[in-house]
Amino acid sequence: MPWLVLLPGPVLAGASFVVIGLILLRRWPRGTLRHQQIGVVALCATWGNVAYLGVPIATGLAGPEAGLPAGIMQLLHNLLFLVGYPALRRLVGLGAHMGQSPQTGASKGRPSPRHRIIGVLTASFNPATLGVGTGVITQIMSIPVPDVILTTTTLLAGATVPCALFVAGLAVPGALHAVRRRTVPLFTVLTAAGIKTLLLPAIGALVLRLVAFTDSSTGSVWLLSALIMLAVPSASAALNLAIAYDHESDAAASIIISTMLMFPLTLPIMLTLNTM
Repeated sequence: MPWLVLLPGPVLAGASFVVIGLILLRRWPRGTLRHQQIGVVALCATWGNVAYLGVPIATGLAGPEAGLPAGIMQLLHNLLFLVGYPALRRLVGLGAHMGQSPQTGASKGRPSPRHRIIGVLTASFNPATLGVGTGVITQIMSIPVPDVILTTTTLLAGATVPCALFVAGLAVPGALHAVRRRTVPLFTVLTAAGIKTLLLPAIGALVLRLVAFTDSSTGSVWLLSALIMLAVPSASAALNLAIAYDHESDAAASIIISTMLMFPLTLPIMLTLNTM
């Protein structure tokens, strides 16, 4: 199996998040973005809706055999960002300005290395990490799960998508109002959406062609699945992180909406690149 195809997508998304975040950190003191918006913009420009859109689209286009690579890649993407974003945000405080008050600019004192390490460990043990870890351990050790727990988790899993869409819908009016008031720069929103739906998958297509086993039908399915994982719109779960860690739902919702509007136009372009 072409397992190497699984890695470029998540690695490229994670590396792009760091690069975009560093670029924005250098630009932030000039007043182009509020401090809290930096991580949100970088997050939404790199983390795609790999579970709710990526897996169904991959299996719909490539058939049931795409379920395995798509499922593995969506798990890698989600773990990378659900664990990595809170940990990285605690580590750097979204950056060099952690020692200053965003309101007054007065020095608050930098946290010690010990406090940074404790903060990273605390952020890493979030509900997503604990849930996935418990599931993996249960499967590896073949621990039987009681029916009452399976029934409950199945009901919760079925409610995840409607609840996520409901929350995203609630954030739409505020996002549009924020763009009109320019508290969320329109140029930043469109740039982040373009990176997510055009630039990131285009770079990914080039990288994936170097590692994909395109001479076999299996390799083609895995390549297509990896490309779709990079091309899907911003993850709706990014809105939850933006609310929990940054109190910036407007910035996240604006970018998510923009990527959803661009996606029907950009996906055919990405699929064309895959066949060239």
